[in-house]
Amino acid sequence: MKILLIQNGSIVQAISNTPAIEALRKAYPRDKIDILVNDGNYCVMKNNPFINTIYDFKRVEQNKFLSHTSGFISRFSAKSKIWNHIYDVCVIFSDKFYKRDEGFAKMCGAKMIIGVDNNVADSCITHKIKLSGKNDVMNYFELLSPLNVSYGGEKMLFIPEKIESKFKNYVFVHCDTDSPHNIIGYDKLDRIIGFLQTKFSVVITSLNPSHSVYSDRVGVPFLCIKNYEELASHLTHAKFAVVPFGVVAHLAPTLGVKTLGIFGEKNQRFTSEFFNNECIVLSNDIVRNIPDATINQTLMNDFFKI
Repeated sequence: MKILLIQNGSIVQAISNTPAIEALRKAYPRDKIDILVNDGNYCVMKNNPFINTIYDFKRVEQNKFLSHTSGFISRFSAKSKIWNHIYDVCVIFSDKFYKRDEGFAKMCGAKMIIGVDNNVADSCITHKIKLSGKNDVMNYFELLSPLNVSYGGEKMLFIPEKIESKFKNYVFVHCDTDSPHNIIGYDKLDRIIGFLQTKFSVVITSLNPSHSVYSDRVGVPFLCIKNYEELASHLTHAKFAVVPFGVVAHLAPTLGVKTLGIFGEKNQRFTSEFFNNECIVLSNDIVRNIPDATINQTLMNDFFKI
């Protein structure tokens, strides 16, 4: 049997998808399992041992003509490759319905197309699944239920292209966040890093070059990364990580790095049972309102003995 998976979500969604992919491979060890991804989550899948072939395409950036043009060409190329390989089953790995994903599914020739129940009459999805919404990982297992795939203890997986040792045994403190509720702020970050420096070497990481100001204030190295794949290559050898809610809160423990998540806005579907190491979460409506004493005590009790 030939199975095509479509994963057109974020990097967090792709990481959360990996336990289900492993379980699918266990259920169908000799079958062909291919996946279509966007360029944002390609890094999650490219070294995944449970996938045979990966198709990827460029995402479209809003209000950029060249991005729309190159994105159209990239999507057309991906659809052409899929069209040349007729599949038996297609699974759209998403907890929401998107016409763009149906467009890819229609090209693969599969008679069995599995996706979320969308209440759309003319949908090409043949097996519509009502998701319980328990958490992101189990959503993907529910989408595989027509194939009789179930959870068997699989963990999230991310295999970096290479491993860097420059910051081996450093504590990684990541600054990037998309939510104002998760912004730690200069003064609080100064105090957290000051406390960490009593025992460990610390490196601050970010995709934003302007965040070097954080490291300038406390005199620790600053690692400006181009993407999360680059961060993963360094994180693998971290002593532990201190992070806001977001990609790195999933990436670090998936890589086996014990993690302290300081969340100002916690996704209620966030769960650590599928990670390869512990992610201890401290949360408040606004991250700056988490007491320093609570953070320090958690570090002392759960991290300083690592």
